[in-house]
Amino acid sequence: MDASSNGLGSAGVAVLAASGARSVYANDNGLGDDGAEVVAVAMAGAPALRVFGLSKNALGDGAAFALAAARFGVRVILDE
Repeated sequence: MDASSNGLGSAGVAVLAASGARSVYANDNGLGDDGAEVVAVAMAGAPALRVFGLSKNALGDGAAFALAAARFGVRVILDE
């Protein structure tokens, strides 16, 4: 499923992540680190998801940790 460059924001990308699709491309949809944390929660409940394209979304280290942790069932807290 390719939903790139549609201005979906974190809520829209989270719906796609949890849709049951095996491949989701959500490039250039206005996510940042905060949005990635919302998407990470949705990813945690999406065992079928194998490819998740998120390029051009201004994701930093915090997003990388949140997304990776969600995939492996670990919650990472970056800020108190």
